[in-house]
Amino acid sequence: MMRICHVVDDGAGYEHRIAVTQLVQRLPSERFESRVAAISRELNGFLGHLEPQLHPKRLLCAHPFLSRFTFECFARREQIDLVHAWGVKALDTSRTGRDIPVVLTVFDPGLSEADVKRVRACESEKGFAIACASQRVRQRLIERGVSKRACVVVRPGVDFKQIGEVRRGDGRMELGVAKDQMLVCLPEPVSVRLGSFEAFLGVAMRQRVQSNIRVIVPGRSSQADCIEQFIYEEHGGSSEMLIRSEDDWPMEEVIALSDVMVVLPRSDISTTCLAWAMASRTAIVATATYAVAEMVSHGLNGLLLKPEKRLSTAVSRAVVDHKTHRKVIETAYGHAYEMFKLSRYVWQMQRLYENIRTGVEPREGIEDPAYTM
Repeated sequence: MMRICHVVDDGAGYEHRIAVTQLVQRLPSERFESRVAAISRELNGFLGHLEPQLHPKRLLCAHPFLSRFTFECFARREQIDLVHAWGVKALDTSRTGRDIPVVLTVFDPGLSEADVKRVRACESEKGFAIACASQRVRQRLIERGVSKRACVVVRPGVDFKQIGEVRRGDGRMELGVAKDQMLVCLPEPVSVRLGSFEAFLGVAMRQRVQSNIRVIVPGRSSQADCIEQFIYEEHGGSSEMLIRSEDDWPMEEVIALSDVMVVLPRSDISTTCLAWAMASRTAIVATATYAVAEMVSHGLNGLLLKPEKRLSTAVSRAVVDHKTHRKVIETAYGHAYEMFKLSRYVWQMQRLYENIRTGVEPREGIEDPAYTM
């Protein structure tokens, strides 16, 4: 029996919540026992998303550096065999000084230089590996001095069964979206980095001539508030165009209920939202950054735009290109089924745990499905 402690920090987003829940629920119970530790009180909501029957152990501390000793006591008491850190702050906390193997998951290629230095500081320690959510994440880490040996591509898992249940349900009706309306979503976090406001402007331009378009803005952020304020000033009050979804709907369900997802980053981002959109038959309109272009090919499984100044105009045209949408969503679904199977994700993480626990090469037996399609 291997006891694993998943450590999450205040940088955890929806992709972390999804992955932690998948592993805690699906790792074979006869071989693995899971604990979940949070190093910030702000993560109560995150832990609350886990199934009640899991009864995760919770460790709530104010600051990762101050909590390292507390975590070491926790790990000793719970007889933890391996730590899975879901963020660089979580990685700092999990460096206990004991010879406990550590896996770090990285979804976002855009780690800061300070974070990369923290990662490099762990490389010399016995039993350390990085589960990279994409080839772009692995490439950026290696370019910045992280050992190639430590970096293993483990693509996130998508729950096709959950998507089917959401799409067959009454979610769109609960959101107030009629059958003849198009629902466009902006992925979390709604932010400048993801070009959320520019994406919204592009959709708003089209909505002036095609009134059946609705936009759903998930989560809480200053950029989401800016969009709501813009609508208020533009329309002199609320508008039927905008749907605010703060904590009511998980991001993966918002994507599954949408017809189109628009994301306009100017640099590399986490691409988990793209994986869920592909699996949900939700058309993708995105800027062609390196991270996005690794998964999306223009006209094949999505629509890519050049990161130019007049993106809103390009979005306005692309979001209603129904002919192309019908063509790309089926191809995207097929790619998602090959690349993001949940069973493969759980198995590859299980193999990675066993590899670093036994001292073999971290990527032994783990292949990137994108290269075997």
